[in-house]
Amino acid sequence: MRDPWSGEVWSPTYLSGGREPDEYDVTFELDKATFRRRDGDFETQLQIAVSPEDDVEVRRLSIANHGDRPREIEVTSYAEVVLASAASDASHPAFSNLFVRTEFLPAASALLGTRKPVVERTYNEPGS
Repeated sequence: MRDPWSGEVWSPTYLSGGREPDEYDVTFELDKATFRRRDGDFETQLQIAVSPEDDVEVRRLSIANHGDRPREIEVTSYAEVVLASAASDASHPAFSNLFVRTEFLPAASALLGTRKPVVERTYNEPGS
């Protein structure tokens, strides 16, 4: 996260943003982890949940401004979507990523990653 007016940068987790928080707490449960952090007037909560039945991860970031003036915050996230086995990804990571398509679903406020469909090709043999 970044405040475009002051240039300050921080993260909802502990030190991945490079600065120590004013307050910090993390809770690990069977299906999710919740990171709570306070930096000045801002309080963030990042929940990361995984499904035991499906290969899916859901992240939810909440930001609260406890200051007395409106603020603008830029939020940037990075994730590498892998839709292959761990062994396949480790042996050919660039190749595996060629077949991933992402789309934003406004109704769900979600980014969905799916495998691109295989394009079937037919080859004409000489003389046919």
